[in-house]
Amino acid sequence: MMSYLSEGIYIACRCVLLGVIIYIIGQGILLLANKRSFKDYKSISKVKLLSELLLVIYVCTILNITGIIGREFSCDFSILGLRNFLNVPFVGASIKMVTLNFLLFVPYGFLVDFVFKKFNLTWGKALLIGFCSSLFIELVQAFIGRLPENDDLIANTTGFLVGFLIVQAMGKIRSKETRKKGMIQLISTLIVTVIVLFLLSFVANGDSIQEEQDGYYNGIGNNDEEIAAISGMNIYKNGTVYDALNSSESDCYTWYSWMGTDISNKSGRYVMESQSINMESIVEEDKTYIEVEYAEPQLFRFYNNTSWEMVDIRYLVFCIEDGTLWYGSDKDVIEYFAYYADTDSLYQPDGDLLYEVDEWLTNRN
Repeated sequence: MMSYLSEGIYIACRCVLLGVIIYIIGQGILLLANKRSFKDYKSISKVKLLSELLLVIYVCTILNITGIIGREFSCDFSILGLRNFLNVPFVGASIKMVTLNFLLFVPYGFLVDFVFKKFNLTWGKALLIGFCSSLFIELVQAFIGRLPENDDLIANTTGFLVGFLIVQAMGKIRSKETRKKGMIQLISTLIVTVIVLFLLSFVANGDSIQEEQDGYYNGIGNNDEEIAAISGMNIYKNGTVYDALNSSESDCYTWYSWMGTDISNKSGRYVMESQSINMESIVEEDKTYIEVEYAEPQLFRFYNNTSWEMVDIRYLVFCIEDGTLWYGSDKDVIEYFAYYADTDSLYQPDGDLLYEVDEWLTNRN
């Protein structure tokens, strides 16, 4: 959660310059259209002008976070994406993401009411503004490779309304005549918000589901215990074996992690077969191999390929160039192998992994 908030603050800071430029252009348009004169700026409070600028900056921030700014548009609009609006909202969603989408629009509702105070917006109009703003974003996202979701639409709209109600309550608190009413509105808004988010957490249980899946589908190279169990790691190249684990110049654990990530990400395109083969029969001189031995048997399952389960693995060999993987419980007789089998696209090796290993081999020679 904190990482998302930190990223949001970073994006907001990046949008300051863009917001200032747009605000200045907007003020120039108002002057040219005689909607505002230079004399008006003397009577308008600096707080009001600052609030206008902050609103423009924050709208730019929202558009950047949601991908409206900074991503390419395409004409590949798919009606299938809009079917998400027909799904039951929040079921299986991430409560963290729902909360973040809610919080994203709270300052927006706050600033809109503050800037347009003279229009005496009602909560119904605020609800409409928040809904239309969020709907615009969701529809545009259908053209930029992101799926519109009714979860986001509801969370954004509600966040806008809550921000609006909070700033209205704070305005009432400033006056003695309406202070009590304002306190009741503020406290009740906050309490209802917390209760609703708490109740939603039982429906939007995607985070707990993801946590369970992460515990079950572990992939390769994902935990410290697995890496600590590595008892040997060699690199095979041009008929020569190089000890990477015991070399102070190698970054073998990083290579192992990259290898595991590559296999795990592409696991859905792998085909597994049984075999009976040894290392000497595998190696081709023009290819690079990573050989790994474990002190303890390992279990690997892949989220992208639920039918692929590697049980009691003590030994594996990975070809960096074509992604082929040999593995089993016995080094002398390797029991299984898996190969990349996507007929629509060729295997793309991890360029960083291949470069780093080749660089290490070159320095050794």
